[in-house]
Amino acid sequence: MSNLLLRGPTLYGERLLYVPLLGLAAAAGAAVEAGTAARAAFAALCVFHLCAVQLRNLEWRSDDALYLVLLDHFSD
Repeated sequence: MSNLLLRGPTLYGERLLYVPLLGLAAAAGAAVEAGTAARAAFAALCVFHLCAVQLRNLEWRSDDALYLVLLDHFSD
């Protein structure tokens, strides 16, 4: 489903995460209905993902930067 556990057919696994994000949307709905602890846990998860996305965006700042990251990541 993504490049999280196994290397998939694409170097850019982000596009493969659209369907699993439905689970995140369901968790958001459950957190709204649940208590404060669930809301705090969901907020922490969102902050974690925000940081992960920002770090990944730094890799896309130029073609050369992206190439070097991919070369380092997939250098077998």
